[in-house]
Amino acid sequence: MKTTTFVPSLIALGLVPAGTALAAPAQGDFYVSEAVTGTVIDIQGGGDFAGAPRFANGLGAPFGLCVGPGGDLYVAEFAAGEVTIISDGGDFTGAPAFATGLTNPTGLACTETQILVVEYTFGPGGEVTDITAGGNFAGAPAFATNINSGLDLLRDAGGTLWINSLNTGAGNGGIFDITGGGDFAAAVPFATGNSFFSGPSEDHVGLYTANQIQDYSAGGDLSLQVPFAQVLAPGKVIETPIGIFASSETGGAIFDITAGGDFTAGAPAFATGLTLSGVGGFTGMVYVPILCGDGVVDPSEPCDDMGESATCDSDCTLVACGDGLTNMAAGEQCDDGGESPTCDVDCTPVGCGDGLTNMAAGEQCDDGGESPACDVDCTPATCGDGLTNMAAGEQCDDGGESPACNANCTLVGCGDGIVNMAAGEQCDDGGESPTCNVDCTPASCGDGQINAAAGEACDDGGQSATCDDDCTAAECGDSVVNALAGETCDDGGRTGMCDADCTAVTCGDGVVNMTAGEQCDGDGMGMPGETATCDDDCTDATCGDMVINATAGEDCDDGAETVTCDADCTPVECGDGTTNATAGEDCDDAGESESCNADCTTATCGDGIVNGAAGEDCDDMGESQDCDDDCTVTECGDGTTNATAGEECDDGNTDELDGCSSTCTIEDTGSTGGSDSGDSGVDDTAGSSGDGTGVGPTTFPATGDTGASTSGEESGTDTGTAGGTTLDDGCNCTTGNEGRRRSGMPWSLLGLLGLGAIRRRRGSALR
Repeated sequence: MKTTTFVPSLIALGLVPAGTALAAPAQGDFYVSEAVTGTVIDIQGGGDFAGAPRFANGLGAPFGLCVGPGGDLYVAEFAAGEVTIISDGGDFTGAPAFATGLTNPTGLACTETQILVVEYTFGPGGEVTDITAGGNFAGAPAFATNINSGLDLLRDAGGTLWINSLNTGAGNGGIFDITGGGDFAAAVPFATGNSFFSGPSEDHVGLYTANQIQDYSAGGDLSLQVPFAQVLAPGKVIETPIGIFASSETGGAIFDITAGGDFTAGAPAFATGLTLSGVGGFTGMVYVPILCGDGVVDPSEPCDDMGESATCDSDCTLVACGDGLTNMAAGEQCDDGGESPTCDVDCTPVGCGDGLTNMAAGEQCDDGGESPACDVDCTPATCGDGLTNMAAGEQCDDGGESPACNANCTLVGCGDGIVNMAAGEQCDDGGESPTCNVDCTPASCGDGQINAAAGEACDDGGQSATCDDDCTAAECGDSVVNALAGETCDDGGRTGMCDADCTAVTCGDGVVNMTAGEQCDGDGMGMPGETATCDDDCTDATCGDMVINATAGEDCDDGAETVTCDADCTPVECGDGTTNATAGEDCDDAGESESCNADCTTATCGDGIVNGAAGEDCDDMGESQDCDDDCTVTECGDGTTNATAGEECDDGNTDELDGCSSTCTIEDTGSTGGSDSGDSGVDDTAGSSGDGTGVGPTTFPATGDTGASTSGEESGTDTGTAGGTTLDDGCNCTTGNEGRRRSGMPWSLLGLLGLGAIRRRRGSALR
C-alpha cells in the first residue's frame, strides 16, 4: 500500500476537494468486507483469494464500505457500533474510530461532502444518520427515521438517495427514496418484491431469498419481472467502471454479472475464496479508482508522468491512438477509442476530405476530395446522389432527372439520346427519327416540326398554302385536298368531279376537263369564259351547235338555218351573202347579182324587180307602156315589139320603108315583084319562136323586088327559122328558102342565144 499527497483522479470524481493532502487507497482497488472474519480484502484483478493476505483486519463485523470526503476509505463496524477510516489498511484492533455511538451500523453512502450511515433495526425503527462531522452520535438526531429493516444505502448519479428494506413485512423487501429525509413510517416503497432485498446499485438490487438480480429502475413489483441475473443468495450489487458485480453470500464468491444470465450452477466467478457474512446485504463492496498522476509508476501502471505527456496518457497508460484518451501532447486531437462520429482512427477530428474513411461519422469513403469513386461528401460516387462528381465524369447531378440534368448525370440537351421528361422531352433518339422530332417531341404530322425521317416533306402545324395536312408538299394531283392552296378537290388527276388544277369541275373555270365531258373551257389555261373556239357550255365553238358564241362571231345559233338565223350563225338578213331558204330566200349574193335580186329572190325578167346586174333596165312583171317584156326600156327600134306601148312592129331599127316604120307601125310599101298572096308582104303575126319565149325577127321583101314567088308561097315576112341566102343589097337581111329577107343581124343572134326570149321571173322573198 502506498500513500500520496496528490490524488487528481479522486478530485476528478468529486470525492476529494482540490488541493487536499491525504493518504489514499491503492489505485484500482476493489475492496470487499468479510463480516465473519472482521477483515477487508482487495480483490483487484479477481482470482482465488483463499489464504491471501487481507487489506485490513481487527474490525468488528465490517459491513458497508465507501470512499468519503478527503478520499478516505470508510468502513461500518456492525458489532462495534463505529465507522472507521481504513485508508492505510493494516490491523485496526483497538484503533480510534471516526464515528461512535451508533446502533448496528450497516450501509454507508458517501459523497465529497457528506457521509450517511444506516443504523439497522429489524422491523420498524431503523434510522439513517449524517456522520459527516465525525464524533460520538449517541442520541444524535437522525436524517431519516422509522425505516423498516433498512440495510444499505446508495446515492445515484442523479443525486437520489435510495435505501433497501430487507423486509417490509411478511418477507417482502423494498426500495425507498429517502432523498429528502424525514419520517418514513407510512412511506410507500418505490419497488417491492416477495423476497428480502439486499444492497442496491445504480439500477440493480438483489432478491436474496429468490436468488435473483432485478432491474429496479422502473419501480413496481419486481417479482413480476424476468430477472436480469440469477445468483445464489445475492448480498451486494455494485456497478463499477469495469463491470457489474454481485456477491454470493453462501458461495463466498463475487460474480461479474455485466451480461446478465444464470450464475447459480457452475458459472465462473470473478473472485473466490472469500468469507462473506452469509446474510444478504451484510457484505460491503467498493471500487476505488486508480490514483494515476502521482509521478510514481505503480506495478499496475505502464507509465505515470504526473499527467499527459508525449508517451503517457493521463490514465497512466502508454500513449496509443485509439485508447480512448485524447493526448494532446502526443499530437492527438481526439481519441474516442477508435473511429467515432467526431474522431477518426488516427485521432484527428472527423473531416470529410481528410483522406480517412470514417464509417461512424457516416462516411462511406474518403479519398481526400472528389475522386472517380468518392464524392466530396464522402459518399460513393453514384450518378443520382445529388452531388456532381467531375472526377467520375459527371457533368451534373440533381439527384435524378431534372430540367437541367439527365438521369445519367449529363447536361440536358435535346438530341443527346436520353429522354428527360423533367426538361420537357417526350422522346430523344439522338436526333431526328421516324418517331421523334429534333426538338424531342413525338413525331406527329401537324406538330409544326418537319421530320424527314418520318417521311414529312413539310409540316406547318396543319394545312397551309404550301403543305398538305398529311405533311407532304402541297401539289395539285397528290390526292390530298388543300383548301389553303386554293384546291377545292384533288382526285390525283382529272376526274369527273375535279379538274386537273384541283378545282371542282365547273364549266367556265378555264380548265378543260374532258372526263367531265368538257371539250374546251375558256382558253384552257385558267382564263374562263367564252372564246373564239369554245362555247360557254364548254363545247367546241361550232356554228350550228345551238350555242351563241359572240366571241366566235356568232350573232345567233339555232342549231341550223331558221327563220331568224342563217346557217353561218348570223341574223337572217337579205343581202348578208347567205341564202336562207327557211327565211324565204331563193338566193343571197350579198346584194344584187346577175342571178339574184336585192330581195334575195332569183333574178328573173318579169318578176317585177329591176335587176341591173342581170341587165334589166326595168321590170314591170311583163310588157308595159315603158318596159318591154325583156325588161328593157320600151323604145321603137329596139327590136322588141311592145304592143302595150302602141308598137305594131319593131324591126330593130327606125328605118322607113322596110315594112316597119320608124314609129314601129306597119308600112304598106307595095311590091315590084309578083306576089302569090297580094298582101303587103309584112308578117304581122308577130309569131313567137317555137318555145313561145321570144319574138322572132320580122322579115320584109326587098324594095323593088321583082321576083315572083312560087305557086302557093307567101311573099313577105318569114315566120320560120332564118334561112335562105344573104342578099347583097347592103341590108343585113335574110331571105327564106325562096329568097325572103330577114331583118337585123343582132336580133338574129339574140334569137340564136335565146337571150331575147328569156323571161326572168322573180319571186319576192322577205328576210
